[in-house]
Amino acid sequence: MNIKAATLIALTSAATLTAQAQTDETPVDALVPDSLRHTGGRLWVGGGGGLHSLNAQTSDDVSTEGMKGGWSVTFGYDHHMSRWLMIGTGLRISSYGQETTTSLTEETTNAIDKDGETFTHYLSLSKLTETQKLTTLEIPLRLTHTADVSGRMTFEATAEMFAAIVMKDEYEVTGGHIATTGFYPQYNLHVDSDMPENGFYDISPNFCGKMGLRKAGVGVGASIGTAYDLTSDLAICFHIYGRYTLTDMSPTDKSARQYDADCLRADGYNPTYASAIASRSCTGVHPLAVGATATFRFRIPNPNKKTRNWHTPATPTAATRPAPIAHVAPPPAQTPATTRTVREVNTELAAAAGKIGGLTFTQSGALTPESVRAVAHMADALEENPEYNVRVTALSPDGRQGMERAEAVARALEEAGVAEDRIRVACESGSGEMRVIVEAYDY
Repeated sequence: MNIKAATLIALTSAATLTAQAQTDETPVDALVPDSLRHTGGRLWVGGGGGLHSLNAQTSDDVSTEGMKGGWSVTFGYDHHMSRWLMIGTGLRISSYGQETTTSLTEETTNAIDKDGETFTHYLSLSKLTETQKLTTLEIPLRLTHTADVSGRMTFEATAEMFAAIVMKDEYEVTGGHIATTGFYPQYNLHVDSDMPENGFYDISPNFCGKMGLRKAGVGVGASIGTAYDLTSDLAICFHIYGRYTLTDMSPTDKSARQYDADCLRADGYNPTYASAIASRSCTGVHPLAVGATATFRFRIPNPNKKTRNWHTPATPTAATRPAPIAHVAPPPAQTPATTRTVREVNTELAAAAGKIGGLTFTQSGALTPESVRAVAHMADALEENPEYNVRVTALSPDGRQGMERAEAVARALEEAGVAEDRIRVACESGSGEMRVIVEAYDY
């Protein structure tokens, strides 16, 4: 992913959500009570990517070919310390990539061949292309400052420190040439690279191995972005991030490259090879990452805090009611609306579920967003007819799963304002696909 494209996507998404927040006719108090908006904890899971590099510092004979695309997957927990401040931690898996090209000539004097003869050994690497890949497990400690942008949108700025643990490091050589020649001064003889049986060869290598990086390190990072409340318990977040590993992750043993002419492969002699990152040509490795992420954040309900009935308008207090006007006759009393029958209420409940093809659930057993909205419409109908109770029945071949789904619908009705003592939950054996039915009753 190009970093400019990733940045543009994040900024465009944030601008779109801001526009939606400004034109949304639903008051935020009807969706996210302020008493819950900045309290408690939130679980989050997300991912993204950008340009991730090993950021290796190399000598002149090893050139670095820019940054590679990388990805990042995260999940964790944030806790509101105050209205504007959150602290959090979690786990993150990140990938890094880099490509180097090596061109050099090394001379080894007083080498001895298999016949015991002394000679001068020359090794030449020509445009040897090596691709390095690194995967780390990172444990961040985050501090996030928040500020409300609109009723549903919050701006966030985060600073973090993290510990990085190397899960996988590998390299692959896919191009270039390795050639060896020799000079025997006692015979004034030059030996070219066409005698593999004597250790002199010219090959195009294709092999891989491990870089041998340090196993752990620490780093710092920062991000900015926005969080948009989709529901009272779910928000989607877009962030742009940057991370830098302070620890030098290069191997402690930066020995010279080693080559072994006796290492055979199918098409001839192949030298053993230590990665360019593990060689004396590398002076440091500090993985670096920039990119963008999308994250879903879930509010953890606080059992000790009473949930507000979001679907019932607040009753004006005596202080806010206008005083009666003297000497004005009161308006004639209005005839109360006729109470609907159970059948009529159940028709409305069925219609709310029928519009989305029935209540549906995620793999974890939670209601899908469209089903949450359907249950909210059901709660409105039940609140308009408080003389009826409600029965939530799951029809399922799996009794345990059916009861869990029915309980999820019952909790959604409670959160939408239906009193707990009006709700009954049941599960009945049924064939085929599982269904959950919501019905009103008057007995």
